[in-house]
Amino acid sequence: MNAFPLVLAPLERKSMEIDGVEYNLYLDPDHDYFSGYFTNIQDTIKALITEAKDDYELDELDLYYAFDRISLVEVPIQFHAYERPYIQTVENILPEMILLPEKGAGLSTLDFWRFMRVAENRDRRDENVRSPREIETDMFKRFLQNTFFRTETRSRGRGGMGGGGGGEELITFQGDVDYNKNPYCVFPLYYSYVTGISSRDYPVFNSMLEIYLKEGFDVSPRDGFTGGITDKERANLLLSRKSMIELFARWDTELTASLINQTGSFVISALKNKVGTGDFDYFFYYYLEDHAFSEISFEQFSRDFYDEFNVEISPYLEVINASGDMPTFLISDPEYLQTRDDIGDVYLVKFSITNVGNARGLVDFNFRIMGQGGFGGGGGMTEEKRLYEVDAGETKEVQVVLYDRPMLMTINTLISGNIPSSYNNFLRSATEVTTSNLEEYERTSDKAVSLIYKDEYVVDNEDEGFSSFAISRESKLKQWVDSRKEKDDGLLYESLNEWWTPSRWTPVAHAAYYGETVRSAMAIRRGDGTSHVTWSTVLPEKGFYDLYVYIPVSAMYKRPSRNRDQGGQSQNQGHGRGFGPEFADKGTDYNYTISSSEGTETVSYELNDPEDGWNRLGSFHFPADTVSIQLSNETDGRRIIADAVKWVRRR
Repeated sequence: MNAFPLVLAPLERKSMEIDGVEYNLYLDPDHDYFSGYFTNIQDTIKALITEAKDDYELDELDLYYAFDRISLVEVPIQFHAYERPYIQTVENILPEMILLPEKGAGLSTLDFWRFMRVAENRDRRDENVRSPREIETDMFKRFLQNTFFRTETRSRGRGGMGGGGGGEELITFQGDVDYNKNPYCVFPLYYSYVTGISSRDYPVFNSMLEIYLKEGFDVSPRDGFTGGITDKERANLLLSRKSMIELFARWDTELTASLINQTGSFVISALKNKVGTGDFDYFFYYYLEDHAFSEISFEQFSRDFYDEFNVEISPYLEVINASGDMPTFLISDPEYLQTRDDIGDVYLVKFSITNVGNARGLVDFNFRIMGQGGFGGGGGMTEEKRLYEVDAGETKEVQVVLYDRPMLMTINTLISGNIPSSYNNFLRSATEVTTSNLEEYERTSDKAVSLIYKDEYVVDNEDEGFSSFAISRESKLKQWVDSRKEKDDGLLYESLNEWWTPSRWTPVAHAAYYGETVRSAMAIRRGDGTSHVTWSTVLPEKGFYDLYVYIPVSAMYKRPSRNRDQGGQSQNQGHGRGFGPEFADKGTDYNYTISSSEGTETVSYELNDPEDGWNRLGSFHFPADTVSIQLSNETDGRRIIADAVKWVRRR
């Protein structure tokens, strides 16, 4: 036990025993406001506690409660415990003890009067007949689940007293400090106060294990309408420049939490990929059980893990400890095929991965398989995951074999220099083929992934051949403040929406932008043409070239409006059954100036129905010399987004 709690106060004790564990309630004798709400379920309270506890232990943690007693203790309302981002313990939870505010002040789950009124009103409205015993049972189960066994501070769905779909906040007032996680969650009583793995060289390893046990590391599809960089990507960018210790010293709560989550996902995923998920969990959970109430050194755990699986843990921790060393991935577009075997349809997804970084890395692929109704028609959804480890400089060719139709592939590069670190690929239409090779494989290749083909010359906004020029209309003070922000953080990628565009050329990030490892562009609001960007390159031979510009249509949608039908039409303004949101920049004109030693030509390109990607401006004659294309901020639209250009030699 790493803490010994002691509370001195004139409190009354109420007690019961369930399955060998003593349950105590300590409170002021005048503060029992709740007993009258549970008069009809006195004979089932023990069963309800056992059910909630068993569900948490068996379904959520796979750990058991190792103490002999648990006490709920009333403390003064001014008591406050602070959240620390690098550990999961908050001092509301102490060994064998949970500290709750007097009379449940500030906790929505202890407002039994309000819950009872809402439940009765809802039943009358819905013409639902429930007995007082049923209402009290629901209220007590809600109190247990949302107060002690939920990680988040906000409940989900109809569990809230309001009955809406958004749930409710557990803590209704707490002063000026917000909790990111539920401070009354009992997880520390199952791990943090029972055991732990200590390490001087890798102190964050235990924090990773805490998160893995408590909530896991999920890979979720990224919202197609958002851009910029997430907290996890911000953590990746900073890890590429500074060590974990240097970043922790900044005492940035959100950054620290993101660092632990991101690095933990990488390390735990790597170990599970090496030894197998089932074998890893079997070893880990039994190891914790065998070492209850004892501190485990990292050296001991690492040695025992190696003896069991012949796998070293330290190399994966070194990837995140070494400043500047990170994997970075080039991933080819997926080839989506459909064939048949003796039983039925088989779906193949083929792609290649090249690690162009200077450290080994992992790429997580999550395939979402929809039911018979597709995305909106029900039928359920399943997932299949694949994880690939790629050393620095290595290329792997992959074929994934699936026996149900995948519709979405989410790619997560975990710890990497990729921006964004995760993105979605819709698998819309499979090409039907006849093939005898239905084996899933992952094999090393000497053919690195390349997004540029023969006779193509591409300049992206991330390349040396790109430059921007802007005359700022902002005040000197505003410019100085913005420059300080950039200097302090060094993270310049913003996100765009239909209501806001920066007044000067600003890097923006989105999965729909062009980029080999960093999918970004430059954006500016419309102006008088004095601000511009330029793409330049040297062409090796004179002749005619097709000139293309990259228009990231998928990053230029409006969010779907509630008053729009499925066809993208406003209500009462016609009909249609088109799919998807509305293109926000329709009709915007982009004014390009194409230059070389042979002269200058101006081209205006209007975004009426652009392709999502490369769009051809025309064919032009260029010398074997430096050539350039310039785009100004003069437009009749609201904004300009500058991404990449491409010269393709005509033969």
